[in-house]
Amino acid sequence: MARMIPSREEKSDFNGSYGEEQLFHVLKEGLPPSYVVFHSIAWHHRDEKGRGRWGEADYVIFNPARGLLVLEVKSGQISCDDTGMIVQTNTMTHEQQRIRPMQQAQKSVYIFVDLLDGELEPGQRYWIEPIVWFPSVSRETFCGHLPNEYSQENVFFEEDLKEPLKALEKAYDYYNMSHRKRTDESIAKVIDKLAPCFRAIPSLASIYSEQEFYFNRMTREQGYLLDYLEEQQTASIQGAAGTGKTMLALEKARRLSDNEQVLFLCFNKLLLSFLKKTFKENLPNVYFYNLQSMASQALNKEASLDDVSDFLLDYKTLWGEWKYKSIIIDEGQDFQEEHIQLLKEIADFNKGSFYVFYDKHQLVHQNNNLGWVKDIECRLILSMNCRNTKSIAETAGLPLNISGIRMRKDILGQRPSFYIVDDNESAKRKIAALIREYTDHGMQQKQIVILTQKTLETSILTGCTSVGNYKLKSSFEEKGVLFTTAKKFKGLESDVVIMIDLTPESFAGFERRKVFYVGASRAKHFLNFIAVLSPEGEDKLAESLTGEKKRATRMAIMNSLRVKIRKV
Repeated sequence: MARMIPSREEKSDFNGSYGEEQLFHVLKEGLPPSYVVFHSIAWHHRDEKGRGRWGEADYVIFNPARGLLVLEVKSGQISCDDTGMIVQTNTMTHEQQRIRPMQQAQKSVYIFVDLLDGELEPGQRYWIEPIVWFPSVSRETFCGHLPNEYSQENVFFEEDLKEPLKALEKAYDYYNMSHRKRTDESIAKVIDKLAPCFRAIPSLASIYSEQEFYFNRMTREQGYLLDYLEEQQTASIQGAAGTGKTMLALEKARRLSDNEQVLFLCFNKLLLSFLKKTFKENLPNVYFYNLQSMASQALNKEASLDDVSDFLLDYKTLWGEWKYKSIIIDEGQDFQEEHIQLLKEIADFNKGSFYVFYDKHQLVHQNNNLGWVKDIECRLILSMNCRNTKSIAETAGLPLNISGIRMRKDILGQRPSFYIVDDNESAKRKIAALIREYTDHGMQQKQIVILTQKTLETSILTGCTSVGNYKLKSSFEEKGVLFTTAKKFKGLESDVVIMIDLTPESFAGFERRKVFYVGASRAKHFLNFIAVLSPEGEDKLAESLTGEKKRATRMAIMNSLRVKIRKV
């Protein structure tokens, strides 16, 4: 079985092409494990006149011993007209159009040759060649004669679906792509260079957990947005939790950094630490900073908000050599409006790009009215959730009346659990029991995070260095289970989230509900709540959630948050 990138696809990812979908399964099942097959690699480049050009390869097939084949798939009725042009007829609408699939594949070949040029040593380089597959057409019944560039060895038909390996070996032989020994490093470079550049980017969770490297396919919405940003020098991008803002910001920074140095700013210090640790080495031209710490470094003192303004007004003098052409801001909702305006002016002055990614629902650090958004003409919205299961996304959004969530993959997942305990010690025992349950089922401690809705000083875990036999840590560099606040974990994600310190006050007002939203939306797969509540506390919690007194308080809590209540 071949290694497919991405490993699985939704029906919508095949653009309505039955043949393209059919080839996905044929190649996956019919090729050996040594083959790597990339599906739907979209690319963008500028021609010699600076104009943007877009294209897409249906498949790129990589045999590490022989080379790469760029495959263009054309389904439906195929024939050749009197002029020698290939004609595709839609079997449903009977519409006809002239197509040039070999030339389409050849355009992608040129892009990939440029992409890999200089990456490999001379003796390790690969040939890249085009092929075409007509999966709906029999070779025997094909009408007309194909143009000269098509041969029996580089164009395939319905019959070839039975033995895809045999068909591809014909193409490798036709192009004289002989077997050659390549190093593991060269093979890894090809895969690493191809995959992250287009519609596949590393997911935060897979990198953080250090599990086997896999790719989290971008939604078509995200891919179009990145392509559109190629033509926009300034833009704001709004998206709810889980829509992939940080990963898109990183991918945009990576693209810009091919030709310039990029300043990447975020507010959250824990997120900043994670980004530096994870991406600094692979993105050497991207510089990660927190704006306040940047100003503190320049002024040689702990910078206040006014100090940050002064720094930005005189950045050239205070910073020394300002080498950043473009500026990308993540968590834009937490920045002062004045600071965003000044940063935009700096990017404009240096003739660079300026992008702000933000979530209007995550204004938890300050009351920013987002007035700066009105001054940015290009305003885009991400609407598809790519992080959470549907159950987690619904629970996180309900207190803020966020509904109708669009999901990248409609995976319902387990309903979040809400544990009610009588006292703090019972809560600590339950936290330890949950950690034990997840680690017994294969989770690593670094895939679990404990978040408090309060502060570290007022949490039930204040002063605790461990729960049960599990050490608590406050940073990614340490070993153990991370314990921090929901606010400080904003912008990050974890496979398992245990939220603690829920009280009736947690939902008393819009600002506190936003903190709940931020914390709950960090969970990818499993979400648990632990609340120390008396019977009176349960009544008050139900009233805080619904705005009125309820007789069936637990039912009210379950319906308001869509959780399963479990008494400990």
